[in-house]
Amino acid sequence: MLSPAFSEGVDKIAALHQFYCMTNLAKPAFSSAATAISASDAIESWIQKRISQLRIDAAQSQDCTCELCPESGEYLIEYRGQTMRCSPEKAYAALCFVLEIAAIKRGSLPLR
Repeated sequence: MLSPAFSEGVDKIAALHQFYCMTNLAKPAFSSAATAISASDAIESWIQKRISQLRIDAAQSQDCTCELCPESGEYLIEYRGQTMRCSPEKAYAALCFVLEIAAIKRGSLPLR
């Protein structure tokens, strides 16, 4: 089990991200007379693309691993020898968190 502080941080980031997406993509992101993509579809597509890139970044930096579980649609993230099963939103938040912490430790990302 991951530390309570890590899990709490991921939950907070996921909630903030979800709020941001809801407030900034409340209207259809793409629309035409024939086709309209709902905001939730646009958010889901965006999250999937971001997770794909973050998974590559995490694998290259060897900070964590992230695999998609095809049966459930959840992601399995292994970090510091512990595994977390989470939704796409939480996977996005966890990957961002892990990669930013790693960047700070390497000195390539200033503390804000």
